[in-house]
Amino acid sequence: MDKETKETVLQAVDYTNTEAQRYHKRVRLCNGIALLLVLIYSLVKDTDLYNNPTVMIGMDILQGIAVGMLLIGLLFSSRYGAKVRAFKHRLISE
Repeated sequence: MDKETKETVLQAVDYTNTEAQRYHKRVRLCNGIALLLVLIYSLVKDTDLYNNPTVMIGMDILQGIAVGMLLIGLLFSSRYGAKVRAFKHRLISE
């Protein structure tokens, strides 16, 4: 019985570690995309292409998306991230 309990606990720990790794990989991916969008915005803003009103609106939207992704990444990587995920799971499961 003790051996079975130990195996169950080890499986639970492995699952938790795997889940945490997947979660952190997603946060890093979102932060990387946000960084890329900010870089594109910075490069285009200093060119004559930014004087076009359509390009200006598109770049401003990209900047807003990038800032939003960074704020969401900050929220999820803080101590409140687990609470948000638990709330989301409760909403989905009901």
